[in-house]
Amino acid sequence: MFNYPKWKVALIGIITAVGVFFAVPNFIPKAQQEKLPEWWQPMTLGLDLQGGSQLLLQVDLDQVVKDQLGAVMDAARIALREKNVRYTNLAVKDDALTVKIVNDEQIAKAKELIRKIDKGNLDVAENGDVLSVRFTEQALLKMKASAVDQSIEIVRSCTSPYRPAGNARTVDYAAGFRPHPSAAARRGRSERSQKAVGQNGENVVPLC
Repeated sequence: MFNYPKWKVALIGIITAVGVFFAVPNFIPKAQQEKLPEWWQPMTLGLDLQGGSQLLLQVDLDQVVKDQLGAVMDAARIALREKNVRYTNLAVKDDALTVKIVNDEQIAKAKELIRKIDKGNLDVAENGDVLSVRFTEQALLKMKASAVDQSIEIVRSCTSPYRPAGNARTVDYAAGFRPHPSAAARRGRSERSQKAVGQNGENVVPLC
């Protein structure tokens, strides 16, 4: 039989009693818990003890549109310069890209060049010598759906850190989404992914 010092037995008893005392509020009905003092409230369980975690995804469509319009602006700048179309005040304001065409005779040409940047997805309105460029409603719906899909893909990639390189997709984490394809091609941007070797010798890309 073990022979423990009395002070150890007393200490263990006190600690156990304190633990039971502070655990009691967890078994009291919620209606009664509100009447308890602040220092004697139910203990908050961690996510692991609560049964896992919950992740809420929210797509900021305004930021997505702003980022995509910025890419269209870069492509428009290059297209107008290549065709010698003089312009000023090229900028993104709210949900539209605006540009002032210096020569009135080049307005129609400028509208056609801008439409070709993302054919079928851009509305180009004319107000005097100023052109306003916006995405069509259909393009906005596609953009939102794509943003949600990419967010889900990011979560899946994070829960499974490594995926086969052939199925991996490059993600622009700064903005949260891919830049406009036309502008990206004109800029000649390239991104590099660090590769690792999986258990089966396959090339895999860490996405998170």
